[in-house]
Amino acid sequence: MTGFSVCKQRLGCVEAVASSHAGEILQGAIRRDGRTRRVLVSLPAPSLASKAEVIATPRRRLSVWPVTARKTTAALVRLLDGLRLPEPEVQVRLQTNIPEGKGCGSSTADILAAVRAMLRYLGIAMEEHAIARLIVSVEEASDATLLSRLALFRHREGVVEEYFPRPLPAMRVMVFDTAPTEVIETTAMERARYSVAQMQEFDRLIGELRRAVVQQSAALVGRVATRSAVLNESYLPKPHFHELLREVRRVGGYGVGAAHSGTVVSALLPCSLDAERKRWLQRAVRQWGMTLVTHYVLRSARWMQAAA
Repeated sequence: MTGFSVCKQRLGCVEAVASSHAGEILQGAIRRDGRTRRVLVSLPAPSLASKAEVIATPRRRLSVWPVTARKTTAALVRLLDGLRLPEPEVQVRLQTNIPEGKGCGSSTADILAAVRAMLRYLGIAMEEHAIARLIVSVEEASDATLLSRLALFRHREGVVEEYFPRPLPAMRVMVFDTAPTEVIETTAMERARYSVAQMQEFDRLIGELRRAVVQQSAALVGRVATRSAVLNESYLPKPHFHELLREVRRVGGYGVGAAHSGTVVSALLPCSLDAERKRWLQRAVRQWGMTLVTHYVLRSARWMQAAA
């Protein structure tokens, strides 16, 4: 396995954290090199994260807790095989506040946190592209929050199509679960079949998003995200999607971003949104049976940063 270097010092018990996402700013497909490439731009959710802790367990082989985290176990075994290292006598313990089956990348964050912690424990550094390919090899698809910069990501290949020149502009994000009692099994989902016209539109939206981040225009980001979310309604519709979009616009929001493989929809709002308008939006979604998953401010100065 390429893309790593050995550090001088081995570490004791260590931990690592991986932030997640709240759906996508954009997801679709484009034509490149005569092939259809499925791509996405994740909406970071720094208030949602997984933590992995590596704890020595002498004379007991590698294990992961909880035992249901089978993808994490598979990723660690594949990582060690690729590095040609024996399984260490440790347990990797996971903690998370990311809801499962909602399109927020819970399993990817678990794997990423565990891989980061294991690499620290072993004293090995690995480039993010190699980690991305590893995760996709286990998950079949991933998201772009495992990268250090905002990117258009080929999420079924583990390949960066394009890094954007700047982070997303500052905005307030309120994440709502449109179907709290439902869980989406992403591995069982049928892939969206995009038309030629839709793929051409995704190309145009990528150009608009590139311009939005250069200009740091949250309004233009909201427009791109909303259009992508509307297109996704043909493949994975959200209950009361259009009513939610109407209310977001009523309180002065920029638009919405949707989880293209889950049930959450994120309201993209001005940082200056006052408490009364936030309460109005929360009251509106409650009448449709939605719940608030998380609420944060995305700061433009960094790729990921939460604020209360």
